[in-house]
Amino acid sequence: MMYISLSVLLGGARRLDAVYTKINGMDWHIVAQKNDTEKVGDILSSYEEVERVEMSEALYVPVVKYRINGGEEKEFSFLLRDANEKCEVTKLNTEFEGTLTDEQILLPYYMHMSDGCEIGDEIVLDVSGKEYTYEVAGFSEDPFYASPMMISLYQAFASKDSCEKMITPETMEACMWKVCLKEGADVSAFNKKALSDINRKVPAVAQSFFTWSFDWASAQVGTMMMANISMGILLVFA
Repeated sequence: MMYISLSVLLGGARRLDAVYTKINGMDWHIVAQKNDTEKVGDILSSYEEVERVEMSEALYVPVVKYRINGGEEKEFSFLLRDANEKCEVTKLNTEFEGTLTDEQILLPYYMHMSDGCEIGDEIVLDVSGKEYTYEVAGFSEDPFYASPMMISLYQAFASKDSCEKMITPETMEACMWKVCLKEGADVSAFNKKALSDINRKVPAVAQSFFTWSFDWASAQVGTMMMANISMGILLVFA
């Protein structure tokens, strides 16, 4: 037990970094309502420490009622993205590229853990009073959104047509700007500078209904937090 505890405490962060390197994970990102997209991209691309900027469209749904296999109805916020989008930054779900149908969806892995959802299950999403039925084709494992610090919403993936059908006055078309920084760049300093410039130069984004930004260093701490606490307790009593 002592060996397992030490292995998790000392090696967990390195394992997360290895996974993140494999998918070319972003160092920082901001999600906001779809406003002045080009201006935000231009601001982020102008910084010397930025290696790459990529924008992905998404649909933010503040309230989704859902049922799995006709079971208990639950409610949560969802961020829906195009499963067939080809990305160079944070390349997720590569095994599903071009194969997902309009009747299929990829759910976050923690819905498998918390809700007992399995591949092949039926999930019904109630968005603004209209129901959409999907077959669970698989699970998406985004280390960024697996953090307890980002657990305020579920990031799911469906076809672009499926996402567009859910656009209503109660849902929000969003953009996710993903940033890779050059080696050695100070993420905290970049975060302060980028948010200050975006708030000043693109007020439509700053004043949007929802805006959030996050960096990988913080997400990594959040992802490992519970594991480190649990392993630390086991180590004390080993």
